[in-house]
Amino acid sequence: MSPQLPGPQDPKALMERLDGLLAAETEEEKIRAGMGIRLALAMAQELKDGKPFGSNTAELVAAWMHDYGQETVDAAVKVAREFLTKPEEMRKALAKRLTPGYDADTTDADDQE
Repeated sequence: MSPQLPGPQDPKALMERLDGLLAAETEEEKIRAGMGIRLALAMAQELKDGKPFGSNTAELVAAWMHDYGQETVDAAVKVAREFLTKPEEMRKALAKRLTPGYDADTTDADDQE
């Protein structure tokens, strides 16, 4: 049996946790990926709440521009776009990178049983 990813959690709690992790991270690739995930969660929350894109995220992105610069924010937006348009593919890719022993093909087969 392959390891399973944790189930859905409260998006606000996930965003707060990501904010904390981002504040402590120093590796640029991890910062970009984390920011992208954080942005995707915030945008999904906007959609869920029936708010237009940017109603909550514009301020976040503006702060990132100030703290990290255009190139890092552009990379984060790209990651967020992937999460919003291809969530299952991104979930598998992240699980493969972050979960020791995770095999997307085996896990998917296990899920279908």
